[in-house]
Amino acid sequence: MTDQTSFIIAAGRADRFAPLLILTASVLTLLIILTDFMKVGFSPLLLKEGGGVENASFALLMLGAAAFCIGGAPSLLKRHWHVAVALLILAGRELDMDKKYFTSGLFKLRTYTGDAPLSEKLIGAAVILLVLWVLWRFARRDLASWIRNLRHGSRTAWVLFLGFGLAAFSKTIDGAARKLEPFGIEMSLETSAWLGGLEEVLELIFAFCVVYAVALWVQDHTRA
Repeated sequence: MTDQTSFIIAAGRADRFAPLLILTASVLTLLIILTDFMKVGFSPLLLKEGGGVENASFALLMLGAAAFCIGGAPSLLKRHWHVAVALLILAGRELDMDKKYFTSGLFKLRTYTGDAPLSEKLIGAAVILLVLWVLWRFARRDLASWIRNLRHGSRTAWVLFLGFGLAAFSKTIDGAARKLEPFGIEMSLETSAWLGGLEEVLELIFAFCVVYAVALWVQDHTRA
């Protein structure tokens, strides 16, 4: 098989990979939400932590990590393995694993200065070092090209920009009642619940944006 033929086959696979991944993400999201809907119906539980929307976000982030590893060329994985690791970290954060498996929380200072078990401190420190390493690799390898691609109107860059913007906004409304309380602003339970549901929906859209960006990135890299 000639190099030209191999390139044509690889490009064809990429053309199929992107739409199939997006379709898989869409079907997976619907299945998870519908499954939870069959249990709770039109209930706020669907949008609460541990509900169908949050579980769908977790599944999409895991799908994005798997797709990047499976669909990406070896050269892409070698230079950007931190992308898959970041998605796995975000998936774990989506299910609050940083709180469930640590006495005071993985990112809380008292975990390391208090009476938490030594095993928690060691595992937590290792995870934090991994997060910092991943962030450093993103800053060193991807930030400049991402900004440049934004200026050039790259779909991948703008999909990620949209996802990051929604994720950042979702964090500003996370625990809004608690954040406003020191300023003497009281929020009704209904408003607080509505904002909590909105946060989960925004995080789901962010996860879908990530999968979409992975599909486009793998496709463009294969064609390059």
